Amino acid sequence: GHHLALELRRKEASVIIVDNLQINNIVSMLSNSEISDRKRNLYIKFILERYNLMRAENINFADIDARNLNLLSDVYLKYKPSKVIHLAAISSAVIANQNPSLAYDIQINSLRNILDLCKNHKGLTNQVIFLSSSTVYGDFSEKFVDENTRPKPRGVYANGKYIGERMVREAKTLYDIDYTIIRPSAL
Repeated sequence: GHHLALELRRKEASVIIVDNLQINNIVSMLSNSEISDRKRNLYIKFILERYNLMRAENINFADIDARNLNLLSDVYLKYKPSKVIHLAAISSAVIANQNPSLAYDIQINSLRNILDLCKNHKGLTNQVIFLSSSTVYGDFSEKFVDENTRPKPRGVYANGKYIGERMVREAKTLYDIDYTIIRPSAL
């Protein structure tokens, strides 16, 4: 997400990141005894470099849990975003499969809150952009896939993303919330 935030700032957009840093954070790195000191130090350096880059570009950061509607509502009404980009997820399919309850909770409840805010404050946000994943296609049976390929998600991460896509589409039907779904693929 930090690459996206930096690029948006380069295009002169105002950016606010909402993240409670529950999954990928310095404290979890410091307290994880299974990680080597070398890996821990590299990771901490990487995280600090990201934040310094974002701070240098005046990117705002709200250290809140997007699953908490009250806290998210305060940030939403303070910044009044014209667009919301939802990236909230455990970014590793392996880790998501190890803790499915948390993975679904993060992906689905944070998105539900965003859609509720857009519905309840009609006209404030003109587009929700949902970052899904090419994993919703499952194991590719063809060399290439596109939007006409029928999704066959496998695993917690892929199914959470597919559920999110369906939620966003349904919000358009029910509340006329415009959306864009993007299915990037891992490199």
